[in-house]
Formats: sequence, structure tokens, C-alpha cells
Amino acid sequence: MHNKLRFPAFPLLIIITVMLLSGCGLFGGELQMGDSASPLPPGPAYAVCSEACLNQGQCGEAKPVGQDAFVAVLANSSGPATQTHTNLTAANSEVTILESRPETMQLVADPNSLFTLQFYNVTITARDNAVVWIPGWCIANQTIE
Repeated sequence: MHNKLRFPAFPLLIIITVMLLSGCGLFGGELQMGDSASPLPPGPAYAVCSEACLNQGQCGEAKPVGQDAFVAVLANSSGPATQTHTNLTAANSEVTILESRPETMQLVADPNSLFTLQFYNVTITARDNAVVWIPGWCIANQTIE
């Protein structure tokens, strides 16, 4: 007769699964904005009306004729832009990042102030997968309130 210590496999499997899912950010995870030092990778993300996005005039309340008002994030279909937008989507809309591109920007109020801003080429799931560019201020790895 052998005495073997048997540990139930099922509880161990649950513990490992929860740890893996937590590490992948599926239980909230840390908020990462698209304008951080490290660009967000291609894949799922959200168009968000963050404080920086709002302060730069890239999102706000929209009220299309005959529709209810909603918070919108501005986008451009022809390339990276922070003005003359051609598209919009509701804040916290799911998008898929196709690529990111850093662009050198200049403040209108101060022609000597140059800075780099990450732009994201994304498809907007709720808009029949429209392909647009959104500034990093307005892209995140999760929704925000």
C-alpha cells in the first residue's frame, strides 16, 4: 500500500485560470491611454472622451438632428488630424487598432511649441467597421466614465 498525498486538481485549475485572466487585464487591469510613452498595440481598444481628449477639443456632446444627444469622439477618415474632422463615434465605442503613427504637432497659439502625438488608425465596430484616425488622447485599452 502506498500513501500518496493527493491534491484536488480542480481548485488548482481555477486558481491558475483566475491568475492568468487577471494578468491579461480581463478583470479591469490598469488603464493605458493611447498618448502614453508606449503606444497601444494593434487589437481591441476604445474611443474615449478622456480629460485630455476633451481639453484638446477632440470630444464633447453631439446632438445630431432628430437624435438624442451623446458624447462623441471626433475622427478623420483621410489621415491623422486634430481639425476638419470627417467622422465621429460615441465615447466608449469599441474599436480595433490597425496601426499607430507618431506625428509632430504644433500648437496654434504657440508656433514654437512642437510635440509628438500618437495617432491610431482604427476600425469602429459600431459604425460598420469604418476606418478612421483618432488621436492618442482619445484611445484607451478600456472604457472610462
